Amino acid sequence: MTNIVQAEVDGHRLTDDEAGSFMVLLASAGNDTTKQATSHAFKALTDNPEQISWLLDDWDERGAEAVDEFVRWSTPVIEFARHAVVDTEVAGTPIKAGEKLVMFYCSGNFDDEVFDRPLEFDVGRTPNPHVGFGGGGPHFCLGKQLAVLELKHLFRELLSRLPEIEVAEPEYVHSDFVHGIKRMSVRKL
Repeated sequence: MTNIVQAEVDGHRLTDDEAGSFMVLLASAGNDTTKQATSHAFKALTDNPEQISWLLDDWDERGAEAVDEFVRWSTPVIEFARHAVVDTEVAGTPIKAGEKLVMFYCSGNFDDEVFDRPLEFDVGRTPNPHVGFGGGGPHFCLGKQLAVLELKHLFRELLSRLPEIEVAEPEYVHSDFVHGIKRMSVRKL
């Protein structure tokens, strides 16, 4: 945070309000998205127990692929919208300054022109060019490495320590922004 507060771009620093907003964004974005990816992936794994066995046979080699599928499958952020600041063009479509552009992550992560069997959960999916951390470029997720590390270690521990369990159908959060699970019951078999 010190580096962010002290950073200068073209002689300008963040105001106190901007620095505070940035800190809230860092704290909430990484927390909520990782929590939602964990919940959705855990449900998908318990619905597909053969994939748990496959993962645990060689977690060190398969864990990273699995995390990509956890993020693709869960797609914790539904959309991001921005307003164009200048007239531009996106994929041949003219966009005027002030018009809103929206990226729907779920469309990208379940695109059947990009993914073979996009509606199937497959922890061995490779390649997995999901857009769960953004599409690359200047708005790519700053917390990607931390999220991947957290999910990889969390699931290694969960899957190797938990007894066989059953997960009930989740109760979802009603949101246009976050693909969230509000409540999900778990019971030991």
